[in-house]
Amino acid sequence: MKKISTIFLITIVAVVIFKDFLIQCAISNVGSAVLGAPVEVGSFSSNFFTQKIHIRHLRVLNPPGFPHQPLVDISAIDVDYDLPSLIKGKMHFPYINVDLKEMVIIKNMQGRLNVDALKVSQKPQGPSPSQAPQAMRPFSIDVMKLNLERTVYIEYSPANRPLVKVFDVGFKNKTFKNIKSVRQLSIIILTQGMGPAAIKSAAIYGVATILGASLLPVGVVAVLIGRDSTQEEYATDLDRVYNTALGLLKENNEFVSEDRAGGLIKGNIDGGALTIQIKRAADKVHVSVSCRKMMIPRPELASGFIYQLSGRLK
Repeated sequence: MKKISTIFLITIVAVVIFKDFLIQCAISNVGSAVLGAPVEVGSFSSNFFTQKIHIRHLRVLNPPGFPHQPLVDISAIDVDYDLPSLIKGKMHFPYINVDLKEMVIIKNMQGRLNVDALKVSQKPQGPSPSQAPQAMRPFSIDVMKLNLERTVYIEYSPANRPLVKVFDVGFKNKTFKNIKSVRQLSIIILTQGMGPAAIKSAAIYGVATILGASLLPVGVVAVLIGRDSTQEEYATDLDRVYNTALGLLKENNEFVSEDRAGGLIKGNIDGGALTIQIKRAADKVHVSVSCRKMMIPRPELASGFIYQLSGRLK
């Protein structure tokens, strides 16, 4: 009897210790199967008493045929779950908050988008989702709030180095209600992340229309009008930053002029006039990049240059 009690106690302790790890692995496996791309989960914790789940550093990597880097980088997901419904086999979540740090949209040299290569972006075959039999547990989210920091768009071409645009969006608490499937949840996050780049030809929008027209992003890019510059600071040598910035422009004949003494470099990117100001600020190097095309601010090109410069200075 004592031996049975000891085994039972060890089993309970093992379940308590390893349950979060097992659920974390399940999220990674299910996410990878739904999206058709690797899903990595940094950490997972749950509490039966508060009925809350906390997921940190969830990343969706690119599908095959694209650079091995994150497509979606989610810093935090906080979930309220309904334990009684879960016991009954129903996955009911009254509230979810998603902090989407960055989404990187890539257009390869064949003109295909990484989001369109995802399994979740393929149009469903056979009956419509409303007519299809329920193969999985009933799933529902009452309210989801989505926050997005920035969207990166990278376009490859055979002749030139990649064209990079960065959209610092910063929208918060965008609300969605009555989400009925994991696929619908995935499409919402992907389409909202793509919204600032204003990519209208993506096949994923066709799937979003099938799942619900209200999922399509509207007018996100309007918040960017008027701002033409972006700044960043680097804890490194000023000459290294200057030479790296200059080299980036010269690589593709985008360099126009420079004033090394004044820390000023000028160039052209995608038809836009780019101005780079580099100066020492305390113990760091401050870089400010602005861009205008036909007098119209192009902050996404300025931020795109900073994005590439940061990558080179890592």
